[in-house]
Amino acid sequence: RGSWGRVRGRDSPCLMMLGCRVFGAGWGGIELTHFTGRASAIWLPNALLVVAALKTPRRLLAAVFLVGFVGLAAGGLAAADNLPDLVVLPLANLIEVAAVVLPLLHLGLAADLSTPRALIVFYSLALGPAGMLSSVLAAGYFSLAYGLPFWSIAPHWYFGDALNLVILVPPFAALCLQDFAVPFSRSQWKGSMLLIAVMAGAIGITYAGQGYPLAFIFFPIILLMTLARGFAGGTIGLLMAAAYLFGELAFGNLGDALRHHSVREQLIVLQLFVAVVSFTVVGGGGGVGQRRR
Repeated sequence: RGSWGRVRGRDSPCLMMLGCRVFGAGWGGIELTHFTGRASAIWLPNALLVVAALKTPRRLLAAVFLVGFVGLAAGGLAAADNLPDLVVLPLANLIEVAAVVLPLLHLGLAADLSTPRALIVFYSLALGPAGMLSSVLAAGYFSLAYGLPFWSIAPHWYFGDALNLVILVPPFAALCLQDFAVPFSRSQWKGSMLLIAVMAGAIGITYAGQGYPLAFIFFPIILLMTLARGFAGGTIGLLMAAAYLFGELAFGNLGDALRHHSVREQLIVLQLFVAVVSFTVVGGGGGVGQRRR
């Protein structure tokens, strides 16, 4: 009651949109388990909640967590989860979100996640205690409630959560919607379109050379986009590369190296690749930001 008393009229639409995004991402992630096993290989809601919690005022922090719980539970309900799942699994996810957000807020690093110190702390939390704690809680619950093997569920849950935090949170926590308009301003749009065309050409070359490991050519181009247009440019390149790679996975065109592996293993390898590209964007964008300052 006290938390909602601090919610103002203009905050309500933002919280509702956050709840809808968490609901949709959670529902989709649970539906994906029909192909990858009980723990989803792609889990976006936690990254959405971390970004929202870092960007909203502290007076709304409790409301963000409450909306996140409702969105996660609603996603589980839409996917026909059992009643205990609707309580335990959202709580496990929110504990992971809190284990990332609260230390960053306490250390005063949430305002600018592009600084080296903030990034080191974030990566340490996301890949360390936050992801591990959530995976242990979830795997323990599945083991007790359904008799599933703990040491099989725990790493699956960990990779699905931690990789998405690493991929999505740093670039999107450092950006707002208006930042994506800057590369297309009157003075920059021609160069930005040229960079996007170069990235599209690299995607075309990779597609034409299916069966060869040509995705490495994305790295220098995305780094160039980051150096030229900052976080926004690098994020655009990252989204283009990720959309192409996951599209290839959906159509079964990833080549012989991954074709004989399970869907989960293919998704994890792709997310590892995108995570490394995301780290390139974050490192380059942070360096550009510091130089400008």
